[in-house]
Order: sequence, then structure tokens, then C-alpha cells
Amino acid sequence: MINDIYYKSADGLTTIHAKAFVPLTNITAIIQVSHGLGEVAELYTRFGNMMSANGIMVVVQETLGNGNSVIDSNHYGYFSDVNPEHILVEDMH
Repeated sequence: MINDIYYKSADGLTTIHAKAFVPLTNITAIIQVSHGLGEVAELYTRFGNMMSANGIMVVVQETLGNGNSVIDSNHYGYFSDVNPEHILVEDMH
């Protein structure tokens, strides 16, 4: 089962999008994917489906400035002017 997840970014402005690939059986492990710049969660669909079919939950967060984790089209590739390293780490928790 694939679930879309939305939560507020640590930047206080942006909504972060993630996909969770959840096994239909007992979860034996969880993998969190942190992708590179310009990538989106959908690129990990095959991997997520394969892992979830084997009891492993996969969560792929679209990092701030990527995919659906942007305020508008002017913010693709943009993290923050203030403490971007802190915001990116906080968003993964």
C-alpha cells in the first residue's frame, strides 16, 4: 500500500511531501530514503514496492525544494537563507 504523507517543514512555510510504501504483512524493517537534488519520491516506486512486498516499509521524503515540497515554482532547488542544514535535517525526523 502506498500512502502520501504531508507535514510542515522546519522552515515554517513549506509543506513536505513523502510517500510511504507500507507492507500488507508485519513490518520487519523501515528504510528512510533521502534523495538527491532534483529527484522526486515517484522515482523510488519500484524499490518501495519491492521492499514492501518483502515486509520492509519504505518512506521517501521529497526534500525541501524538490517535487511537491515547494511553495511555488520559483522555489525548486531552494532550501532556505537561514540555517538550511538544520532545516533539512529536522525535516527528515
